[in-house]
Amino acid sequence: MIKIKHKIVYSVLIIAVVFLSMTVFNIYQERKIAQNYKTVNLKEFKYDNFTGDKNSTSKENRVKIHISGAVKNPGFYIIEPGIKLKTIINKIIILRDDAALSKLNLEQKIYNKDQIIIPHQKNF
Repeated sequence: MIKIKHKIVYSVLIIAVVFLSMTVFNIYQERKIAQNYKTVNLKEFKYDNFTGDKNSTSKENRVKIHISGAVKNPGFYIIEPGIKLKTIINKIIILRDDAALSKLNLEQKIYNKDQIIIPHQKNF
């Protein structure tokens, strides 16, 4: 009878240790995935690497714009004033497949509080 109780106790302890190990491993993996996502996030990568000409304007002279429409990363961005729309499209935003760039003036210069709406192609 005592041997059976010991076997049950040992079995329960082994199961608890295995469960605890699996839980710790899952938490570690989730943190690792979250960290990898944070470092590889394309929106942040493009935004962080968009600097323009650092000598012409300082950080205080940057302006805030809003980008929406046929883009994968809509939202507010801080840019240098007077930069061309084609530069913003090439360096900051990620276009969707249905973006209609032919409807835009890509040579347009962007200034403070401008809102850029990238139109969608109409499929009939």
